[in-house]
Amino acid sequence: SRKQEAIERLGFGHYNKCALSFSQNFWNSAADFIGVVGSPICGTNVLFCNVSIIHNLPVIVVIYGGQYAKEVEQLTDDVVVRECMDLLRRICGKRSIPSPIDYTVTRWGKDRWARGSFSYCPVGIDGTKELQSMSEPIFESSFSTFPKTYHPLIMFAGEATSPYHPSTIHGAYLSGIREAYRLDFALYPKENKNLKFKDSFIFRRTFGGLRKRFLKKRTTLQVGPKELTGKVSSNGASGDRRSRRHTRK
Repeated sequence: SRKQEAIERLGFGHYNKCALSFSQNFWNSAADFIGVVGSPICGTNVLFCNVSIIHNLPVIVVIYGGQYAKEVEQLTDDVVVRECMDLLRRICGKRSIPSPIDYTVTRWGKDRWARGSFSYCPVGIDGTKELQSMSEPIFESSFSTFPKTYHPLIMFAGEATSPYHPSTIHGAYLSGIREAYRLDFALYPKENKNLKFKDSFIFRRTFGGLRKRFLKKRTTLQVGPKELTGKVSSNGASGDRRSRRHTRK
């Protein structure tokens, strides 16, 4: 099937982190991220995330991907933390910096349910096409005893099903919203003015505009050879659909 072929063509990689918590900030950088190219400690590129900028907490998250993300899963926590601290000393230009009061090291490749971090598109692969195939639901049952239906029977969500925001947490989150709209349109066509689901209307390659588009009083969707125009309420369905939801027990 197209979905199985997409699974075979897409990649699934490792991306691990070491979060270091300190009693107080000992750095004065206002940068969100600091990158170390060709680290002499681990021999790869490493990214430092300054959490104090966002949450005002004395926390630094060390991020590493690629082959080293796999290798680090074989190391003990002590070794990983020691390497991260060695890099911090070089970045800060100090021989002595405070030791972390707490830490956590991820090993997503060893997680029995995850077995990795997130999907990626290998070189030469049409990522948009393959991710779109990953997002398509199964519409018909393979069992002959079930009646033929075009309602989605099995739907798929997750960052690997998002052509617009792959490999991200918000991509996974938005894919769940996408499938909720898909199911709503399929189960309640009359209440939704027979609008046909189209994910390119719901999503753009920006995060902030989704709610604004569905708060508009009127909207137009392309449905086959013609366009249908209907009133849309704040929850994305027709006004009648919203009022029926409020009265349902």
